[in-house]
Amino acid sequence: GAPGAYFGSFGWTGEGVAVPTPETVWQASGPRLTPTTPVTLSWNNGQGQIFEIRLAVDDGYLFTVDQRVVNRGANAIAVRPFSLVSRVGASPDPDSWTAHVGPMGVFNGLADYDNNYSDISEEGQRRFDSRGGWLGFTDKYWLAAIVPSQASSVEAAFRHNGATGSFQADYMAAPTIVAPGRGARY
Repeated sequence: GAPGAYFGSFGWTGEGVAVPTPETVWQASGPRLTPTTPVTLSWNNGQGQIFEIRLAVDDGYLFTVDQRVVNRGANAIAVRPFSLVSRVGASPDPDSWTAHVGPMGVFNGLADYDNNYSDISEEGQRRFDSRGGWLGFTDKYWLAAIVPSQASSVEAAFRHNGATGSFQADYMAAPTIVAPGRGARY
């Protein structure tokens, strides 16, 4: 309910495998996330797969998030990691030619300044395919962005939810086949 709030979310989609949901209860490796104490969240799906999200934050509020899945099941699984950043409403800061405010991204090595809140609202979403890069939202003094592995091919999008007025920047990596007894890190 806070005006101008930002949210980050990280997870997986998959076929033939139970993946974490928003209702998943994670086990934390420690009681508190600080610049000197990262925390790993883990969840066992009861089918032989363990999902982990390692969170670290520095003293400048830069979060580093590593996702990992371990397959201890009898069969290979296919999973796709995703990340998103969402903000409640558009930024009140003015957009100008000297300081872009709004949806922003770098796709296939090129900065894309041609996204704004009104166009995303009107279209509902804008999609991009990229190798590496990043996307998110800029304000005059703040940037909230998600940055996939620069070696990853991703499907990225800016989205608008007309019912809530929120905006979202997200990406999903290509599917990964994880053989039994193996793991994958993103």
